[in-house]
Amino acid sequence: MCGIVGCILNARNTVDVAMSMLCRVEYRGYDSAGVATLGEDGIILQKKAGAIAKLNEVLNKNILGNVSIAHTRWATHGKATDNNAHPFVSNSGQWALVHNGIIENYLGLKTKYLPEKCTLNSETDTEIVVQMLDYVKGKNNIEKLKNVCDKLKGSYAFACVNVNAPNTIFLAKNKSPLYIMNATDGCFIASDPICFAGKSGKVYSLENYEYAVVSDNDILFFDNNMQVIVKNETNIKIVSNEKELNNCPHYMLKEIEEEGKVLDNILSTYTEGNVLRQFGSSMFSRFKEIVFIGCGTAYHAGLYGADIFRLNNHIRTSCYMASEYRYCSPIVDDKTLVVLVSQSGETADTIAVCDMVHDMGATTIALTNVLYSTLAKKVDYILPVCAGSEIAVASTKAYIAQLSVLYIWSMSLLGDAELKNALADIANLTKDFDNYKYNELKSIAKKVSKINCCYFLGRGMDYITALEGSLKLKEVTYINCQAYPAGELKHGHLALIDDTSYLFAIATDDSTLDKTLNGAYEAKARGGKIIVLTNKEIKTKEFYRVIKLCDYNKYLMPIVVSKWIQMLAYVVSITKGYNPDKPRNLAKSVTVE
Repeated sequence: MCGIVGCILNARNTVDVAMSMLCRVEYRGYDSAGVATLGEDGIILQKKAGAIAKLNEVLNKNILGNVSIAHTRWATHGKATDNNAHPFVSNSGQWALVHNGIIENYLGLKTKYLPEKCTLNSETDTEIVVQMLDYVKGKNNIEKLKNVCDKLKGSYAFACVNVNAPNTIFLAKNKSPLYIMNATDGCFIASDPICFAGKSGKVYSLENYEYAVVSDNDILFFDNNMQVIVKNETNIKIVSNEKELNNCPHYMLKEIEEEGKVLDNILSTYTEGNVLRQFGSSMFSRFKEIVFIGCGTAYHAGLYGADIFRLNNHIRTSCYMASEYRYCSPIVDDKTLVVLVSQSGETADTIAVCDMVHDMGATTIALTNVLYSTLAKKVDYILPVCAGSEIAVASTKAYIAQLSVLYIWSMSLLGDAELKNALADIANLTKDFDNYKYNELKSIAKKVSKINCCYFLGRGMDYITALEGSLKLKEVTYINCQAYPAGELKHGHLALIDDTSYLFAIATDDSTLDKTLNGAYEAKARGGKIIVLTNKEIKTKEFYRVIKLCDYNKYLMPIVVSKWIQMLAYVVSITKGYNPDKPRNLAKSVTVE
């Protein structure tokens, strides 16, 4: 989930351009950053531990060179230090390389392909690769890179330069995304096409086991047999202002405030029903089960999908974390429909599940925000999330969009009238989101910011919301926050409750309201401070706070509650003095397993 960029320009100064591109993919890692520039004096390397801002403090932008490659790191092998920062330069000084991915067999490669005299200067898996380029033979540079890649096990997107190949970048790709733009003023490469904003040209996407030689006026693509191939242009709409804060202090707040606009985007996409027409009720007669797959927030969206299709449509469903499903010996065949949820469409574990279930005969659907992503290319069908670019690490508007699309899809299977009602519900939500008031949120956030742990309770869909609320709070505030089914407190979890405990009880479903409140009373009796989030009239004054939310049906309340919790997490984070856009140890697009 590191970010890599590169550029070849007619101009002599490429450092500033590469760094401006790199800032657009910093969401992929904040542990270190670096840039290597190829010029007449060889490879000039500049790198620094910490965020890109740390590198900018010491960066010499006046270094001359038509080619630069740059990297922002999320650490996998080795701590976040200057030595472990990318790019890496081979000991001969001939090669420089940046990498997104993980080389799983790097220790064995060291002993097999590098001589004892080869000194390593880092703790990383990536440095092994750049050093191998000095020793592995090939007819030319791209063949050398290919011969190195043949020996690797894992995932990679490589961009590298060689001192004997001016105005050239060599690329290789397996499992990690890599894009190229051929523009009028040069060529650009990046792990996310958002880096091409403001530029004009043709964009290409490398597929697994493909290679490219990029020069200032040409691109040659190769397959795994080193045969030249012709690639079609990738249809990507690049919006130049997607990464602008628009007067917001943080992307997380900007993206929460965009949720009403996102719902409008969903309405415009799904109103005519063209997207859903391929998913008629007759389609589901072919399947015995729908399996939802996701990681993190996308897993919680999958739990919601499993619940609503079981409760509303009476279809047998299940939901699994992608990282676990791969190893649980699942029973899948041609009567299984697998819905893979991923905002980026690049989540490594989710893509691996897609490959596995395809081989087992399942039909696959991607619920994704990026229609040109790796996952979108692999599945049988796509349900677009329509959230636009999401930069903050903690997913907010994409989660709201995922739930909304799943709701519309479920309702559409009940008939045109129910679909029309569902779209009207989403339209009403848009208005409430635009006008929603958070009167008590700041005072609650001030209290929560001073505690070390808190809890979320719920039943049914409210428990799913509790899981997502707990994740949001711990992601950006670092408070030890846990979610429990309300009925499970008495089976062990009450041992954690005392008079310092804060518990958020989510109670929006009539069928489980009393049961959820019973759990809240149990915690209150042990000294816990209970904050109830509800759309019901709760007259008791025994709770610490009762937050009355907009009233919708039980399938829409997870959307309403989630927005309130997202705002809570944001306000607590900034109250504690943290940057919610860049939570420690985390990055946005999880492209490693």
